[in-house]
Amino acid sequence: MILGWHSPTYHQMAGVYFYLPTGDYDPKRLANPGRGYFGLASVYWFTWLPTPALEVSGNLTYVFNSRNSDTNYTSGNEAGLDYGIGYAASDALQLGTSGYAYKQVTDDKLNGRVVGDGNKGQVFAIGPFVRYHPSPDWGVTFKWQYETAVENRTQGNRFILQLTYKLF
Repeated sequence: MILGWHSPTYHQMAGVYFYLPTGDYDPKRLANPGRGYFGLASVYWFTWLPTPALEVSGNLTYVFNSRNSDTNYTSGNEAGLDYGIGYAASDALQLGTSGYAYKQVTDDKLNGRVVGDGNKGQVFAIGPFVRYHPSPDWGVTFKWQYETAVENRTQGNRFILQLTYKLF
């Protein structure tokens, strides 16, 4: 369920996500891509337009994780922020910066006991983006995000190419 409120310069929505256990766990597999447990996330999305050329957008998320019954492992709860700040250089071209911050706020547990030092992950990412939307019917966005301040996660660069096309 998502609820939204809008004004001429500020748009906001709040809602929930449900994560369902997906995939089978196999200890011999190099990677098990599904979460394998239930989760519930509260999400708040916003866009602020302080001037006709400036846009500040993002979303705040908090995820409550449950125990994985296959492994008896409970991942800690997670908080996140995705953000973007863009400047419209023209009607079709927007330039800006985007990224995300992630922090695991409670400890991981195995059989009810804290794993190591809690195995809490964190990361902060930032980088430039270019969005080209010459018409309301299509557009393309390219983002590069550099990850830093990483703990208990892999670190790298994210390259994102988004294509938008209006079908109807």
